[in-house]
Amino acid sequence: MNNPIFNAIEAGSYTAGEAVELDAKLSKVVPSEVPDDKVKSMIDYIDFRFLH
Repeated sequence: MNNPIFNAIEAGSYTAGEAVELDAKLSKVVPSEVPDDKVKSMIDYIDFRFLH
């Protein structure tokens, strides 16, 4: 999955300021606006990449 958020997290290439900005952006996401299949693919990616 080519996603700048995941890429930054994976690489650890974000500053504290960028992390705060990213958190602010993510907190504005309204769950009902994100298609279910997109949410599932993100959860699957996080599960595969970080929890195994």
